[in-house]
Amino acid sequence: MTQLNYLLFFAFFLFIGCNNGNTQATESTPETTQANTPPPDKIEIRTLPDEKEFVFPKDLEVKTMDGKVISAKELLNDGKPTVLYFWLTTCGPCKRELKAITQEYESWKAETGVRLVAISTDFAKNEGKVYKTPGEKGWNFEVFWDYQRQFRNYVPGTLNGLPQAVVLDKNLNIVYHRRKYAPGDEKEMYEVIKQLTKG
Repeated sequence: MTQLNYLLFFAFFLFIGCNNGNTQATESTPETTQANTPPPDKIEIRTLPDEKEFVFPKDLEVKTMDGKVISAKELLNDGKPTVLYFWLTTCGPCKRELKAITQEYESWKAETGVRLVAISTDFAKNEGKVYKTPGEKGWNFEVFWDYQRQFRNYVPGTLNGLPQAVVLDKNLNIVYHRRKYAPGDEKEMYEVIKQLTKG
């Protein structure tokens, strides 16, 4: 009887030792976690929760700066990245970012072929300001007016809080969507645009 107890006691400790060994083996393999970490030069793409439901409204009407009505499909960029930049004539941060973009836009186009369209969402009472502002500010990209204020029914978040920058890939999927502006945000956006044109 004593010998049987001894054998059971020995088997118990042998079992415990094997379990501890398995635990240590699991804890000593951090390489697996590190392998799944994205490369440091891959900028995080910032989007809002319901971006996957976005469908670009090709038949929506907007006005050019000479008052001509065109369909929104004419804002697209033939398979290259498109930036939809929503602004207001009364929005100070909008004008600050668009000034910063004006300084970089020609080089952006040359490097990536990106097309940026600045879309005013102003009410009709500000129509005169909408038409005058691009020339007064010296903007070197195309500007349009969402005169019926319909884009808000299609863009995730209903364009609540401006400016808003939306980057579309060649398949018209939203790959970047930012609300509001802090200095340097335009550079972050451009990094996303460059990623789209690398492959």
